Amino acid sequence: MSAKPAYTHSIVEVKAGEVIPETFLRKLCSEHGSCVGLVVREPNKLEVEKFHEMGDAAERFTLLNGVNLGTKKYLRQFVFGAFPEEFDEDECQPWVVLKDSKGNPLLTVSCEGDFPVTTSKEGESEAYVVMHTDLGPKIEAMYQLCGNNPQKLFDYIRSAQFTADVNKIYAFRGAFALMPTIGDSIMLGNFREEGKGGADYEWGTASFNHGYTDPVIEAATAEAAPVPVKAKPRSKYAEEPEAEPKPSVPAVPLKTEPETDPIKKAADAIGDTVNWSPPKNLHGKALKKAYRDMLGELPDNWQNRPSFKLKAKDSVSSLKELDQTTAKQNAQPKDMREPAPTVILPVIDGKMQEKAVNMIKKYLGDGSALIKDPLEAQRQEANIPEFSELFLKSGDLKEVRAWPRSFRLAFIKENPEAAEAWIAQLQRDAINRESAVKDGDKTLGELTESTITPVPDSKPSTPLKVEPPAPEPRRSKYA
Repeated sequence: MSAKPAYTHSIVEVKAGEVIPETFLRKLCSEHGSCVGLVVREPNKLEVEKFHEMGDAAERFTLLNGVNLGTKKYLRQFVFGAFPEEFDEDECQPWVVLKDSKGNPLLTVSCEGDFPVTTSKEGESEAYVVMHTDLGPKIEAMYQLCGNNPQKLFDYIRSAQFTADVNKIYAFRGAFALMPTIGDSIMLGNFREEGKGGADYEWGTASFNHGYTDPVIEAATAEAAPVPVKAKPRSKYAEEPEAEPKPSVPAVPLKTEPETDPIKKAADAIGDTVNWSPPKNLHGKALKKAYRDMLGELPDNWQNRPSFKLKAKDSVSSLKELDQTTAKQNAQPKDMREPAPTVILPVIDGKMQEKAVNMIKKYLGDGSALIKDPLEAQRQEANIPEFSELFLKSGDLKEVRAWPRSFRLAFIKENPEAAEAWIAQLQRDAINRESAVKDGDKTLGELTESTITPVPDSKPSTPLKVEPPAPEPRRSKYA
């Protein structure tokens, strides 16, 4: 028996005036606990909601049954997802393919099934790749050909040609759900065929039903209703269940130990090195934000939930302040696949000063190795790549002004060649500003930017060999 795919979905469309049967919804909540997406077709507009932190199956049912009942008067599509423990929240469907000039959704698309793609990367589902490399760009291109006319595009996605194109995307089985702002919704694919897992019902359609059929409702034994739990995510459509009256019970005082003030407890740990791990209930974007808040950047292996040693700051007024600010001054920007050591700011003592002075005297003391003309120094370094262009996201050297001293020290130690390029650019800018001041007729903007174009050396030097910057975390354009 083949292993269950890492990413599985069930797309459930519900007709206006109908609801997902309770038995089936409980099954969906049991099988799909990673995330649930929803698109609701209100009059002349689409509303999209997505839920990632839903608790256990009972909590998921409490939340989603409230949404199920609260959206009864509208046509809607749910997308239930079961993913690996760590997943990118951009995987959550439905995806918004087109928006109007005000940013409101015009068309959403969801898909699931067997897609023979070969370009997926680690951490990407086949559905994500199909949407972002095939189906999404195809719909966008047709929208342009239709003169950005939504109605013409909606006519196209209901055409036999579009259906034929979609049928070429999947292999054994496939399901595609499209929700436009106008007209009927669309569900394409072969998921309704025998053995493909889906079916149509009086109340709607499910792309994968886990063996559920409507008669199951009558034959199934009623499950014990779980104690209502207030789920963390909220929906504007959710209906709150009526609370049953509880019998009055006299309160019995409990003997408790005095609680320790949490801020005092945190303050007692000031100066200590502590291990920090992300909370277990954080996933996807929330998990990445926690790492960025604590470390100042996202580790390469964030999906493995690594822990780091952090040193508490000098003062603290709240637990939140302790959690979110201490590590930004102490995290070592090394290879984040290993715990980063705490950076200790240097103290320049007498021996260090003497060593540096002696080196300058030994190699540059007689002046024979010095470059007398600053412009000559410019010419010799003309082919050295700009530090800001190679390493800074903004391309502007001003970005390094925001770096804490601890990070600058760590960067220089770990990247001496890059640091030399940094110094070279600083020197080059200083020379250019001095030359501009001497001219006397430069504008303020010219005085603050490099104004002299370096003259290439007749014997070009070999450019510094640098590693390319780490790629930015992927983002879905349809999220």
